[in-house]
Amino acid sequence: MFPGISTGDMIIIYKTLDSILMVNKISFRKEEAKMIKSIAFDIDGTLTDEVGFIVKDFLSEYEKRFGIKYTKGFNYEIYPPENMFDDYVEDKRWLESWKDNVWDRIMRDVPVRKWMPELTHDLHKKGIKVHIVTARYSSDDEDLKKDKDGNVVVNDSTYNASHLQCNEDLCKEWLTKNNIYFDTFHFGIQKKENQLAAIGCDILVDDSPEQALEVSDKYKVVLVDAPYNRLIRGNNIYRCSKDDFNPIVFLDNINFFNDHTETYLDNKEDVSDDIARKFIVKNGSIYFPSSKGNIVFVVPARVKNTDIESVTLDLLTNNPKKVVVFRLSLLSDLHNVSPIEALHESDDIVRSAIKKISVKYRNEINKVKDKYKDIAEFLSDKDSTDVYRFKVDVIKELLAYAESHKNKLFIIDGIEIMMLDRNDISKYNDYRCIITSCGDKDIIRLKRNMRLEDYNPFMLLEDLNDVSTQLRKWRIISGMAPKDLPIFINRQYADSDGVDNVHLLDGEKPYNPGLIESILDMDTMLIADLHLSEKDPEKTKRVIRGINSKITPESHLVIIGDLDGKKGTGSIKLIKSTMDKLRTKNIYLILGNNDQYTIDEYIKCGFKSVVDMAQLKDSGMNNIILTHCGIPVRNGDINIHGHMHGSKAYWNVDWENHFDVWDMNYYPISVGDCVEIIEKGLYRAKSEIHRNY
Repeated sequence: MFPGISTGDMIIIYKTLDSILMVNKISFRKEEAKMIKSIAFDIDGTLTDEVGFIVKDFLSEYEKRFGIKYTKGFNYEIYPPENMFDDYVEDKRWLESWKDNVWDRIMRDVPVRKWMPELTHDLHKKGIKVHIVTARYSSDDEDLKKDKDGNVVVNDSTYNASHLQCNEDLCKEWLTKNNIYFDTFHFGIQKKENQLAAIGCDILVDDSPEQALEVSDKYKVVLVDAPYNRLIRGNNIYRCSKDDFNPIVFLDNINFFNDHTETYLDNKEDVSDDIARKFIVKNGSIYFPSSKGNIVFVVPARVKNTDIESVTLDLLTNNPKKVVVFRLSLLSDLHNVSPIEALHESDDIVRSAIKKISVKYRNEINKVKDKYKDIAEFLSDKDSTDVYRFKVDVIKELLAYAESHKNKLFIIDGIEIMMLDRNDISKYNDYRCIITSCGDKDIIRLKRNMRLEDYNPFMLLEDLNDVSTQLRKWRIISGMAPKDLPIFINRQYADSDGVDNVHLLDGEKPYNPGLIESILDMDTMLIADLHLSEKDPEKTKRVIRGINSKITPESHLVIIGDLDGKKGTGSIKLIKSTMDKLRTKNIYLILGNNDQYTIDEYIKCGFKSVVDMAQLKDSGMNNIILTHCGIPVRNGDINIHGHMHGSKAYWNVDWENHFDVWDMNYYPISVGDCVEIIEKGLYRAKSEIHRNY
């Protein structure tokens, strides 16, 4: 609980910023899951049973050509599927001829997948638009990229043009013949994410591993389960088997997918947009989380200059000369110019303060004038003590300026505010601090801790001291167990490099650490972030069903943290009952930040080992380290983890040689498959570097 914050105190209405201050209680309804308005379907391998047709056609044509039945093998994991025979047929000339001709037969005769006609019509009846988005194209297209042999190059793979020939009319004819309903048809789309954006689509249903990887960074994907895409996992990807296209089952799965996915879609910027909408209210009324003064501190959680610009654009537009934004990021990048013209005037004030303080530091700058060509280069030196003190003085100068102009609202933006010492910060304890760019889970977590139903969509702290000198300390503060749940144990902290860790507390001992490391091999099954909740029995059923579909009674299953629902929504009873329903009893636990019971309680649930990390050594390559949170690794070691829920954004950790086992279907994955995904480059993420001052 944060002292001093009441529901009525949290929302303040500034009519025109310099008018009479009014205090109101504003109710913010809990956001409902976004309704699905449209779904895009691929054709080949999605609407069609392409693989089944290709195998049947190949066997038939092979027997016609050679007079004998085909007895050699084929590889179902090859994509595209017409290449599954390449390693087994010696007569390559005939094989290429078959590939050239099979495409014509596919165009006309490939069977429709079971349930697809009923599904597309059912979606239409429910008001959900159906789009057909296919990569099929005509090889006569003059704009196609071709190699020196005249072969068409698509997605960096070269295909013979002749077996890809088709035309739009033939595709539409097949759709009509097979009673597939569609609102729009899009032909020859190689970059489907762009087309989804153009038509405003919510979900793509596809079988292509490449499309799933690319599109899932920005949109939700229903991946048609197939051997050739078995290694494709991650956030925004929900796997569907052939029987799941029953309209009732499909819609049930889609709604669950939509409601439970913790989405990270960095192209949509909906977090900032949402903040902006709540910042600006109708009729010129503006809502602020401060009642104590004319300064609001904004600490961007993702350290993006654009965050505050998104938030304040309407403020600056609707209230010229009354809102001032001090972008402290200029202290590190003096040449940064905002694309928003309304910010230029306040940026000039920041630059003037820098110029004023540079006079004070003339001697220090002169000492190193050979090292830096100008003041901007001087400020860019993050390791200099003089630069550090310089920036602190600039911030103090800006705060003094703000205090002397009380007729305006000042927004102090940037993590650099944390450079101030505790004495300086304590002067502003009566002001509010906002942590922007927080996700829904952070908002829900803080709401629960604050016991407030009415809540502004910002991370609100009573004062800057609550942020601490470590930027990410707020993650821990907001994640603390409520005081009325004293049995909970918080084992999470951020180390000196700003990396999340979950470690046993002083006095705790791991249970059977040698056992878990003795059973670890490439066949060991892994899963994480189940977050079992008493409030969501449907999810518990899916967890059990998903795990049991991939394991045997002999399997060894390691849960890499976060069994429990967040802050008490689960229970030891629920954990034990779930474990009792799993096919294997060889279950091991690596503690996560939400696993907040005692080790003895987990032992009573039946776990054969309870630890904070485990390591597979001498695996024939390098060490494989299992932890709940992603940690730095070196020398080619691999870190397999959970915690991120597929976000693929690593904080102060190099993402290479890492893998997040999160899966929306709650399917466990083997250690060997994790390693293969990494080695094949199928797991792509990004690293965000943030310094603690």
